[in-house]
Amino acid sequence: MPPREFFKLKVGPGVEKALQKVGVPRKRAFKPDAFQLEAVEKLRESDVLVSAPTGAGKTWIAAQAMEERLDQGGVTWYASPLKALSNAKYREFQDQFGPSNVGILTGDRKENTSAPILIGTTEIFRNRLYDAMHRGENLHLNLVILDEAHYLGDPDRGMVWEEILIYLPSRIRLLLLSATISNAEQIAEWLIALRGNSTSVVKWDKRPVPLFSLFLFPDGELEPLLERGRLSARIRKFEESRKSNRFRSPLKPIPLWRVLSVLRELHLTPAIFFLKSRSDCNMAISQCFPPKDEGDGKQARFEKALDELLREMPFLENYPQLADLRKARVASHHGGQLPYWKLLVESLMKEGHLDAIFATSTVAAGVNFPARTVGFMNSDRFNGRTFQNLTSTELHQMLGRAGRRGMDRIGFALVLPGPYQRPALVAELLKSEPEPIMSQMRVSFSMALNILLSHAPEEARELLRQSLYLYQNASELQELEEELDALLEELDDGMLHPRCGSLKEALRLMEKQQELTHLERYLKRKIKGDRLEWFRRSHLVPGRVFFSRKRKRYCVVDPPDLREGNLFRATPLTQGARPKKGRLKLREFDIRRIGVLLDKVVDLSPEIKADQATDHIRSAADLNYPTLSMSAPLHTYYAEKMNRMEGELKEARDALKRLPCEECGHKELCHGYDDVDWKNRSAQAGFLLKRIDAQKEQVWLDFKRHLEFMQEKHFVDGQGRLTEDGLWAARLRLDHPLLIAEGIRKGAFHSENPAVLCGLVAVFIWERTADSDLPQGWVQGDEELFDAFENLADLTLEFKEALEQAGFSTPRFQYRPAATLFSWASGATWEEIVYLSDLDEGDLAMMIYRTADNLRQLADLKDSHPELAALAAYGAHLILREPVLPY
Repeated sequence: MPPREFFKLKVGPGVEKALQKVGVPRKRAFKPDAFQLEAVEKLRESDVLVSAPTGAGKTWIAAQAMEERLDQGGVTWYASPLKALSNAKYREFQDQFGPSNVGILTGDRKENTSAPILIGTTEIFRNRLYDAMHRGENLHLNLVILDEAHYLGDPDRGMVWEEILIYLPSRIRLLLLSATISNAEQIAEWLIALRGNSTSVVKWDKRPVPLFSLFLFPDGELEPLLERGRLSARIRKFEESRKSNRFRSPLKPIPLWRVLSVLRELHLTPAIFFLKSRSDCNMAISQCFPPKDEGDGKQARFEKALDELLREMPFLENYPQLADLRKARVASHHGGQLPYWKLLVESLMKEGHLDAIFATSTVAAGVNFPARTVGFMNSDRFNGRTFQNLTSTELHQMLGRAGRRGMDRIGFALVLPGPYQRPALVAELLKSEPEPIMSQMRVSFSMALNILLSHAPEEARELLRQSLYLYQNASELQELEEELDALLEELDDGMLHPRCGSLKEALRLMEKQQELTHLERYLKRKIKGDRLEWFRRSHLVPGRVFFSRKRKRYCVVDPPDLREGNLFRATPLTQGARPKKGRLKLREFDIRRIGVLLDKVVDLSPEIKADQATDHIRSAADLNYPTLSMSAPLHTYYAEKMNRMEGELKEARDALKRLPCEECGHKELCHGYDDVDWKNRSAQAGFLLKRIDAQKEQVWLDFKRHLEFMQEKHFVDGQGRLTEDGLWAARLRLDHPLLIAEGIRKGAFHSENPAVLCGLVAVFIWERTADSDLPQGWVQGDEELFDAFENLADLTLEFKEALEQAGFSTPRFQYRPAATLFSWASGATWEEIVYLSDLDEGDLAMMIYRTADNLRQLADLKDSHPELAALAAYGAHLILREPVLPY
């Protein structure tokens, strides 16, 4: 391959033909496409699911539907996945329908909420459905539009979309707008079964602007990516040559400033480049050169638009990337930036003032600004945990930005070579159908509390049986049930009239008996093993005499932590004990590697001096002491844990006794091993039955697991009704409602300082797993905060441990987020808390927004906790200030 300095643009003949189409299409009166008219027509009679490429004009359908409802005096809710997108649609629909007819509800903003057209996030609309179910109210709505409906398959947020579809009254017409999906008909069939309404699918596969795919070789040659629908032979040969030389150094990417120069020369800007990381985006803009002045006034229009935006957002005038933006008309766009900086970039890009933006995948996920060209040098994507190959859906969503309707006659996808680029994969994905939407239904405590506000547990069970998850697994269930029925026919002859009623029930009881037997054995072993550790933790107090493994006697000086940590320090119990430099001679021990404890505690009180302590040690050294009895009472903390485990053991034994197997004539057949053939076939049938039950009831069993924990912690009573605590906890529609509710019950949030409350709430938002905590005193005047933080950790520790033991995740409490939000609410500068938090500005801003959202949930507890609610509302007001304003 030629050295990098010999890079020279060379346009292949196949590309020249495509470049001849570059330009602005002739202005024509807008004429809707056939699929748009079809969707509007069908929405008059049925629910509608629209599946069409990005930029195809789905918003026009929504606008027509809203206009019809507006003319009829109806009310529409337009739900979108992102606050930024909701704000953009709010401005767009205000221009179209007039400010008086459009309102917004996003958590940060509540404006004109009685308007006939309401824009809001999906979470806000889901919460409104919760309230309506609880109060038994009819929502004053005629139409609900769910934008970006393919989020139904999103692993993190898809549950919200599915909940909305399950709870939404069938009388309210439904319009779903989705990027192209391959199983639109299956989703529609589920909606028909769920809502009882006719649901029409409107599919459109044609892009509004044709797409041409390019590949830029490292030496500057530009070729079509595809030949006759397949990867170009030259590109395939280039890739094979790279793979064949195993000792060759990795292919270095073409500098992006050079790629941008090529696009400028060929009039293929504006462009969006999708890059792997935030640092790549920031580095790219710093390397770009200013565009040539073509005398068309574009630079002057850009500077005027930028100055106008800066007058609206003056706090951005010193933003670090402003100089690069002014110099080269390029910008980066990623989650590490201030939301208002991203808003400025988006505004400039939409108006056509930028030549390029260098972005992470945030642009592909809902921010709407198309370009003439989309370029990328990686065929994989970081999903938050690991790098994975792009899916067809992700690639089409990225390339949906290429080609601006009404502004371009053709759009371009530019594949750039690099160490993580696989052109063959890209070529395959280009012709592949997008992946199907799969249910992401999962239960949370907030969901469970809010369902129980209006449904008894059995009603909740029926509600959850309507999930998309069960619908999509129906065909597999049918196959399993047919296989089970065949096995049961073979087993029927061996079991007549069992006491449990049926062969299926006998199989379930066999499984139950095995589970209870294993649980009984496990608890017996655990009680025996844990008691020794708990006994030692309870009695290894200062002065306790014990034997080392070498049978030497010591007494404890620094005891182990009561609840965690295995190391402690002790001093020899000997006549020769002498203090050295005023200190006792100490040795470190592991709690798991010592001998027996003795029934003697030497007086080593903290207030006595080392000389007195050694006198006490010497006076006790020659005496013999009996072994401390294992029946000695445990510390209260461990006594309660032991009582709970012994209670579980008793419950398991009682449950075994209640099984109807003892007096059944088939006991030996079910639980013995005489008939090996029957036993093997029954085990196979039991396994199938277990799979069927698990699939049928998976969502319900998860709900039941949450329900049982809430009953144990007295948020729900034995009949499945919310207790008084459960009623106000249901208002906490956030990530960790029970843990925060426990803190409220224990008085952990009691403070008169709103900054302290902001800091404590931020602890539940922090998601960094790296150990980057701060010590007390790092922030001036944080004594009250640190005491409150320690108090919160202590008061919720037992509850937190119970959650974890039950298999629920809990946040890791760290002091850094508390100190950061406390400082911000106390008036610290933005630069100070960026340094304090050790976060990128965008991540810090999002932490502040999420803290504000959580504070608003606390502020909703006006009836049950008025003082806390008032303090939380004020705290949210304190932290939403420049440059983090309501967004």
